[in-house]
Amino acid sequence: VHACSDTDVSEWPGIDIPATDSMAREVLAERLAGWQERYPDVPVARNVVCDKPAHQLVQRSKAAQLIVVGSRGRGGFAEMLVGSVGETVAQMAQVPVIVARASVA
Repeated sequence: VHACSDTDVSEWPGIDIPATDSMAREVLAERLAGWQERYPDVPVARNVVCDKPAHQLVQRSKAAQLIVVGSRGRGGFAEMLVGSVGETVAQMAQVPVIVARASVA
């Protein structure tokens, strides 16, 4: 799931939702590039939504077996702490949650 906004921008004047959706799909494709080839037996469903990431992940956890989120937050002390999305999902999800750091390689 790629949630492309922390706020609902659908009502904002001048926001081109189809263009925003297209850019979000490109970002998602880039982030998944190589993983499906590396792990072909792992099913991946690509979903792009304009919603708060934590809300979407918690809602979708009801139909999941596992949630994996990144650890990098966008708030203060981002390098030292679990991000707010990771923290919220870990506390509220209906399934186990893995908070993973990005590779430093």
